[in-house]
Amino acid sequence: MGNLQKTNLGVAPDGAGGDDSRTGFARNNANVDVLNSQAALTTYPTVITANQDLPAACVGKRVNINNVDSVGLPAVHDAGVDGFLVLRNVGTRSTGIWPGGGNPNAPQSAFMTLNPGESVALDTDGVNPWRVLFRGRSGGVDETINGNLAVAGSVSIGGAGGDLSVSGKVTGVNNPNLQLNGSGELGSLGWNLPGGTFSAQTDTSGGIGSFFTNISAMTNSSNGAGGPSMATGPGVNVTTAIDLAAYGLTSGSLSISVAAFNAAGGYIGNVAVQDIVKGAPMRRYPLTGVTPDKTASIGVFVNPVNATAVAFGIVFRRIKVEVGLHDSLYSQEATIAYLQSVLATAQAAITALQGAPVLTGRPTFAGKVPWDTGNLPNPATIDSAQTFTGIKGFIGTGITFNTAPVLVQNPSTNPASIGFANNTNGGTFRYNSLGNATFEMLNTVASGYIGLICSAVTQTSDKALKTDIVPIRQIMPLLRTKRIVNYRMKGAAIDGGGSGELHIGVLAQEWQDDFPELVIETAAEIDDDGDFIAHQYDERGVEVFGPNGKPKSRKALGFNYANAAAVALAGLLEVDAVITAMQERIANLELKLAAALARGAV
Repeated sequence: MGNLQKTNLGVAPDGAGGDDSRTGFARNNANVDVLNSQAALTTYPTVITANQDLPAACVGKRVNINNVDSVGLPAVHDAGVDGFLVLRNVGTRSTGIWPGGGNPNAPQSAFMTLNPGESVALDTDGVNPWRVLFRGRSGGVDETINGNLAVAGSVSIGGAGGDLSVSGKVTGVNNPNLQLNGSGELGSLGWNLPGGTFSAQTDTSGGIGSFFTNISAMTNSSNGAGGPSMATGPGVNVTTAIDLAAYGLTSGSLSISVAAFNAAGGYIGNVAVQDIVKGAPMRRYPLTGVTPDKTASIGVFVNPVNATAVAFGIVFRRIKVEVGLHDSLYSQEATIAYLQSVLATAQAAITALQGAPVLTGRPTFAGKVPWDTGNLPNPATIDSAQTFTGIKGFIGTGITFNTAPVLVQNPSTNPASIGFANNTNGGTFRYNSLGNATFEMLNTVASGYIGLICSAVTQTSDKALKTDIVPIRQIMPLLRTKRIVNYRMKGAAIDGGGSGELHIGVLAQEWQDDFPELVIETAAEIDDDGDFIAHQYDERGVEVFGPNGKPKSRKALGFNYANAAAVALAGLLEVDAVITAMQERIANLELKLAAALARGAV
């Protein structure tokens, strides 16, 4: 499009040298074209309802777009030096605006998106690509920016419901502790820094912001850092994230841990642990785990063990703990006012729960009346010790151990047992699954075996239940080497020592080589003096030993007296066979002697 032109009128009075009639009217027509292109904006008559590059006729028009995925702009060389175009999305879905196939920088991905209800004005000089002059907002109060938004000043968010929601990471979160509200920058609040080995510092040059570090060199130090206690419960997925560098750690070890504690503050175990490599550069470590049973609180710890490091050799910051299996994105910084409101609300709730609240009626939960002294006196509990004074019956139809009416189960490898007591004396009946599965009876403190009295003990012996049946022979030569002895059982040291009543029996070691089927290893561990070995474990399930370390022990031997009767019977049958043969021989000799006497041969 050109500029407006004037008709050359020539020299007065007769117009000599001026435009002829045709040339003058041609100039007028050109002026009409220029004015037409710059007149008040009118609408392109055809609504765009399909993906396409817009034609040159759209230049200088308002173009309506209805539910189209993408629209290409007209070629800039057709738009002219004053090219102008307005696009308006009258549909219900967003449309991508492309440079258009006739433009020099096409094809490329859409350089903007026109949302429903939005309009955009573009211009070009006929050479350079289309540019956005201005953009209208949608028909509602909400606005969407599909690209980046840079603000040089401050951003204020207020009014009713004026919260900031972020689906991406908020940068600039650099303070050392992000724990108390899940992501607030709260500095070193609540941290335990024993010995002053670590302290909160700030990089005034703006490099890494605030952080924890050892400002002095460390030598064989085990003074770490512990975060504030955070209340939680068992079975909770917990994720911890922390930036840490150990580039100055030269010896010893360093780890990050999330520890769980019970309601009394006792250590239960670690939810997650991350070991740090010596000389490691700054990086973010995620730790994920599930809080164990009886957890009441957790804490984050940085644990040096006999660590030697140069000054500022260990640096950590941006610690964050939250519920879930993944480290989420940060939210806005907590403010003092916000924390005060949270604390006030929490304090009010605690105050309301203190003492014994009085309810005018009895509440129900899911239609059920809760346990209380009015409808369920002396309720039984699951995880606390109780004494039952009444008779309790257990009814069931199971025939296997795990479907029996009563199941006594030990989750560890130790034997499952039932205790019996009369005043201060007692005994234990337990199941030993090691080796040949057996039931055992022990005294009060499981330091020795006790007896069993009954009218009969019957063992299964049906031939159909047995295989590999082989008669045993030559028993008497083996039995001649065995002793039958009188003895008294030693009293355990824990029971005061001494000895028990007189017994008759055998010594298992003397039978072990010739009759190994009669000798078994029991579950009891004893030392060389015959004292039972007691095992003790800490709260983590790790066995604890005395100052002399793990004691020397072995399994106590037992003797199967019931099956030994079969050995004695076999020996008796062998003796009977010999006696029978001798009696037959004597009878034959007596007959021969009588015949000789009758013949007078003697």
